[in-house]
Parts: sequence; C-alpha cells; structure tokens
Amino acid sequence: MKLNQWQLNDYYTIPHALLYDLKQKKKDLDILLLYSEEILEDFIDTYPARWLILKSFFNEVVFCTNQKENSLESAG
Repeated sequence: MKLNQWQLNDYYTIPHALLYDLKQKKKDLDILLLYSEEILEDFIDTYPARWLILKSFFNEVVFCTNQKENSLESAG
C-alpha cells in the first residue's frame, strides 16, 4: 500500500519513513511484509522502541525469508 503519494516506490526502503507515514495516516493494516529480518536487524537493534511502534500498526509481521524456509522444511 502506498501511504505517501510522493514516494517513488510502491515499497519502503527506510523504516523511519514508513513509521512517519503510518503516524501521519493513523491506519491499522493487516500485514507488514518484509523481505528479510537480516535487513532490519540494525534498525531493530538501534531503535527497539521505534520497531515496537512500527509493528503496532500491523496485525502481523511476515518476513519472506522465514516463509521460504518454513515451506522448504514442510516440503522435506
């Protein structure tokens, strides 16, 4: 979902920008889909309170790499 009409991509590359736009829109959304937890490790470790606030806007946080690993484990 594009929260900011001026953003260049349909996705966010900066967690701070996503958090800012979520606060402006004051929306609760179903799922935050992220490519990898490793990509956000620095943000999560450096800004744990902001990470909790960011997650609070969503019912569920899903990392694609975890889903891929889970489906490979269940297939094997």
